[in-house]
Amino acid sequence: MSVFRYGLRYWKKHIPCAVFCQIIGFIGLTIDIVLPLLGAMFVDYILNYDPAVALAPGPFSFLLKFGEPETWRLFFIIAAVFAVLEVVREGLIYLRNVLFQYNGLEMENELRDISYKKLVDLDSSTVASYNTGELLNIQNHHARIGNHLAKHHFGIRTKGLFNLFLISILIHKCTINPHLLQGNAQQVIGSSV
Repeated sequence: MSVFRYGLRYWKKHIPCAVFCQIIGFIGLTIDIVLPLLGAMFVDYILNYDPAVALAPGPFSFLLKFGEPETWRLFFIIAAVFAVLEVVREGLIYLRNVLFQYNGLEMENELRDISYKKLVDLDSSTVASYNTGELLNIQNHHARIGNHLAKHHFGIRTKGLFNLFLISILIHKCTINPHLLQGNAQQVIGSSV
């Protein structure tokens, strides 16, 4: 824990950008998780619409106000919303990655400057005890490790936790057909034919 506390003093000024990048990433992941619901709406209301079957409302049910089921108008509206969400998701993920890269390189450069200043401040007997390759490795490799830790590991951990949280909420909110859970899929498929 003391290593993280020691490294935090170098990473502290980069936390606002990292938090902003995480928020952008969470928005992109949310879009990524709800896009299949839009695809399911396309199947339910365009390809396989049955007015006798009551479908559960979803987050995109408001799109039904703009067109009737099994019409080209609703098809193009769903396709346009899908395309816009996909472009927004890709743009947000790209922006997050560029900002993470920029923020990580800034921190890496600062760590290199600090390590170079410490190297210059050392006495000649200490510097002479190391060979040149070891000194260059310490300066470059340790700065990269800090960059990698801040840029990748914290982001991966929070991304996984956010995915788990959001998917559990979506599963809890969605209505699940009890016949499918009991293994009676044939009854459900047979009754809809």
